Amino acid sequence: MKRISVCLFVPLLVISLLPCKNTEASNDLITTTCEKTMYKELCIASLRSDKDSSGSDLQGLGKISLKITLADANEIQGYISELLKKDGKPFLQQCLKDCSENLQDAILEIKDSIAAIDSRSY
Repeated sequence: MKRISVCLFVPLLVISLLPCKNTEASNDLITTTCEKTMYKELCIASLRSDKDSSGSDLQGLGKISLKITLADANEIQGYISELLKKDGKPFLQQCLKDCSENLQDAILEIKDSIAAIDSRSY
């Protein structure tokens, strides 16, 4: 199953924490929330793939999106680490190191965001 990349979940998180209008479409909160994103089908598929999404509120969907993003970020970090072990051009190695550092910072921010959702400190 495809997962939403790190960059796609930040807007989803912001949108999912906004109040939702009480309309007929609100019956399916995932669809309603994902309608506000650029990649609606991918958003819906990703959120519905999580067993905890059924019956989740906006806070729950935000946390699910961050957990999926964290898993993807960790997977990418592992891939970058493997690339860094290979001999390569110095410029490429420096680019990978920079990318790895930025991604590690993003991973820490995602973890902080999950903790903020848990404590309702948004």
